[in-house]
Amino acid sequence: MDLDSFLQEFRSAPVFTSAGQRAPHKALALLYAMSQLQRGHTHRLTRYVDAEVKLKYLLDQFGPPRRTHHPEQPVWRLRKNNQTPSSIWEVFHDDRVRQDSSGNPSIGDLREFASFGLSEIAADLFQRDRVALIQAAETIADSIVPETLRDELLSAMEFDVSPLPNVNPLAPFHLQNHARIFAMRAVRDPAFSQSVLQAYGWQCAICGASPKVDTRHFGLEAAHIRWIQYSGPNTVSNGMCLCRMHHVALDRGAITVNAEGEIDVSPRLDSSEESQQLFGRFRGTTIRRPAEAQQHPAADACAWHRNEVFVAG
Repeated sequence: MDLDSFLQEFRSAPVFTSAGQRAPHKALALLYAMSQLQRGHTHRLTRYVDAEVKLKYLLDQFGPPRRTHHPEQPVWRLRKNNQTPSSIWEVFHDDRVRQDSSGNPSIGDLREFASFGLSEIAADLFQRDRVALIQAAETIADSIVPETLRDELLSAMEFDVSPLPNVNPLAPFHLQNHARIFAMRAVRDPAFSQSVLQAYGWQCAICGASPKVDTRHFGLEAAHIRWIQYSGPNTVSNGMCLCRMHHVALDRGAITVNAEGEIDVSPRLDSSEESQQLFGRFRGTTIRRPAEAQQHPAADACAWHRNEVFVAG
């Protein structure tokens, strides 16, 4: 197995989606197992009961806002790809886990019997090639969260993505596969940022910040309302010009905007004076919108963000 075939199988794993719902569950489980391997855990497989709390935390922090999360689902379903046994994932003692009529595993049986993790050949790939492990982790992270959250996600997994000593990242294998690996990542149109910033007059749509040194602006970014990882288009109506702080807040679900441009702030935002000054005070106010109505935030993009990203309670 090589890095390309590993990522191709990851991409081909069936993912339940409906009306654009975020479904990062399998990717998060896979990243968790990869981080365990990188951190040098003695055993390739992890007991489900030992990982359940961490997996729930990761789904709560980086998954869609839901009342309950079910980490048993990705752990169980990754073991097969359209009824074909996975070549990158293993659940040990899966024969002792009872299933209901829909194929859902007994959580009690998983806790009592099951261990999970990368298959032997996938683990061997990453033990031989630590650069490949980092490239795979970054590619998988990029497929489920925007750039503003990628480092936070990998840090929560306790990945070490610092350069490795005595390793040439452009060795022939990696150079040969770089184009295909990059193509697996969600990529924004280079013209998107310029179009959005120009439409908003180089001002943060929320706080109005428009910093510059001499004549050159800085600290302003084009944020996607509906993420490109989930079919968000690279259009001005799916974007907002935001300062870095409000861009991260939008992607983290601390704030959201409706089709009328009204700002809502998560009730789970901390109540510190600083956070209220940065974010809370904008609750109920209206963003600065482009002059052209067709460039205003699209209603469907705003609805997607509220349902799939905003931390409502």
